[in-house]
Parts: sequence; structure tokens; C-alpha cells
Amino acid sequence: MVLESSKARQSGRESEVGMRETPFEGKVRADHLVQEIVEDHPQTILIFARYGLQCAGCYISPFHTVADSAQAYAIPLEPLLHDLNRAIVEGAP
Repeated sequence: MVLESSKARQSGRESEVGMRETPFEGKVRADHLVQEIVEDHPQTILIFARYGLQCAGCYISPFHTVADSAQAYAIPLEPLLHDLNRAIVEGAP
């Protein structure tokens, strides 16, 4: 289980005890937490790395959304989301 950020709680993905109980399903969105994505879909680690993001194992990944990471590193959000989703659908980066 993974602790959720305030953004994730606002999106309604929090359980009563404040922890995520199931992996997210569907497309990766800008408000998804990086740690959730990496844990649920390890093939995305290489996508983050290709964009110069050292998200896997980063101490703030449990609290950072994809949008937060893109903004912090001045990376265009839409291409990153597209590549993350493609890696998930295809099963490989």
C-alpha cells in the first residue's frame, strides 16, 4: 500500500484509512503519483529515465505527480504521458 498525496485524495482514490488499496487502472494521468506508476507498471521506469527523470527510487516519488515531475524538470507533459501510456499498453518501453 502506498500513502497518497493531497492531490490524490482530492481525486477520490483514497481509502478510509488514507492508503491506496488497489493499483490504478486505465490511462496514466498528470495527477497520478509517480511511485504508483512505477510500482504498478515497472516498464515505465525506462520512460522516466529517457526523459532524464530519476523517478524510480526517488525519495519524493510517493508525493510527486507526473505533472509535478514534468514541471520540476521543464519536460513537456503531454509527450511524457503519451509515452508512459504507450509503454503500459505495449508492455514494454
